[in-house]
Formats: sequence, C-alpha cells, structure tokens
Amino acid sequence: MRLFVFGTGRCGTTCFAKAFADNVTNFTVGQETDARDLEYPGNNIEVNPQLRLVACGLADKYPDAQFVWLRRDFDAVAASFARLDAGSWMCRFWEFFPSVEPLDPVEAARIAIDEHTAMCHRSYCQLPPGRRREMWIETIKPPFAKLWHDIGAEGDLAAALATFDTPINTSDQREGRA
Repeated sequence: MRLFVFGTGRCGTTCFAKAFADNVTNFTVGQETDARDLEYPGNNIEVNPQLRLVACGLADKYPDAQFVWLRRDFDAVAASFARLDAGSWMCRFWEFFPSVEPLDPVEAARIAIDEHTAMCHRSYCQLPPGRRREMWIETIKPPFAKLWHDIGAEGDLAAALATFDTPINTSDQREGRA
C-alpha cells in the first residue's frame, strides 16, 4: 500500500510528513524524495507538493495507492509564499519574466498559487474517486485520524495528531534563509 500526498506547497506538507514519520511504525515515510523513476517501495507514504504533476501516472502504476490533496486557505498560502525565505522565492520567480514589471509579492504569489491549485484540482479530479481524499490543514485532525485508521497505520496516533499543534517550516521560521 502506498499513500501519496500533494498540494500547492506552503500548505502543511512538512508537518503532515512529520506527523507520520515520527509516529507510524508500519510505513516508511518520504518527503520530497528524489524518485525520478517514480519508484516507491510498498508500505510507503510519500509527501511532495510536486506529485500533483504525476498523480495520474502514479495511480496507474500503483493500483492500490491512495492519494491526499492537502489544502490550506488560499490567502494564507499566498502570504506564506510571498514571505518565503525572506522573499528570495519571488525574486527567482521574476527572473523568468525579465520584460515584465514585477508585481507586489503577494499578488505574484497569488498568481502562482492559482496555477498550482488548478494543477492540483485537475490531478485530483482525474484520480479514481475511491482512492482520493481532500484534506484541509486548518481542520486536519479528524480526517488525519480517519486516514490513519483507513490505511491501517500502526504507532502513536495521539502523538501524530499533536504534531499539528505546532506549525513547522513556517515562512517566519525560515526567515533569513536564502
């Protein structure tokens, strides 16, 4: 059994991965694993926002796989991207558009997140209905507990749920990194 978790980025994937990695005993957990060949071991949970680009291929390759589209409030994601790594992300974004006047960082992030969300939605809708679920980080605990039970996870569920009480990898925590 494999579980693939994708999203827009800045949506809680690091916290989601940590909740499983630190507390599940019968799965391996990868976060943004470099698997260009899309080879993932059995009993593995892979958390990577970029899986939105290959979710349908993974569904075909792994007929037992389950998928989670992890979501977060749109405005919170855009604000987080605008502040990410002291704004260096937005500077790199505009390098691709040298002839365009840069927008306000939050507005530029909103444009990028709109595109990421559209990709997630397209992938999510193409996945088999019985193998996909949408979860929001703001209300994660009940659906996470249900997911834990549905996939037969073993370990410390209470500790896994407690992971979500403290934000991880926030833009503010990453302040100053480039």
